[in-house]
Amino acid sequence: MDNKNNKNNHQGNQGTDRADGSHSFGDSTVDYNEIEVNYSWPFAEKWALQPGGIYHWSSKGTQLRPYLRVNYKATPDLTFGLRYRYDYNTYETVNSAGESHRDSVNRLDLYVAYKFNAQWSALYQGTVYRHVNDDYKYKNDKSSATENALTLRYKWNDWFSPYIEYDYLGKQGYHDGQNKISESRYRIGMTFTL
Repeated sequence: MDNKNNKNNHQGNQGTDRADGSHSFGDSTVDYNEIEVNYSWPFAEKWALQPGGIYHWSSKGTQLRPYLRVNYKATPDLTFGLRYRYDYNTYETVNSAGESHRDSVNRLDLYVAYKFNAQWSALYQGTVYRHVNDDYKYKNDKSSATENALTLRYKWNDWFSPYIEYDYLGKQGYHDGQNKISESRYRIGMTFTL
């Protein structure tokens, strides 16, 4: 579920959604779907290599997202990871010059995971990404952008884990012709481990 651009309908006090001055989820959308497959291969004590891929689809089209991640288990409860991922668009988008191309994205993710106990864990993910084609700009007027995410996960059993996630997407939002608006994303999901 995305709260797109934290936009509002300007009906309430100080331009908020509601008459009482608070924001609502009336501008929330569900337009983000993905399936992820990966395999973790321990290649040394405390180290693992994790090749994988994501199939993503939305109203814009489909993306294929292959990646390679390396994980380091510092303690039984603390893990660090670094991942390179290439997001290949199967659809065309329009760049800042009005030209239509199939732009793709290079991204690098840093992970810090901590297990509180056998059921509960938290994950911080910092991400930097850049358009392959420099003619494409994000709504921050740059070819690159950053994200920060915090995930809280509950391990229900050996194969099922629901989670909630908050992402701060930086000043990439766009609303009513205005760029550089702070944008957040909220996700609710589940992981099945086979």
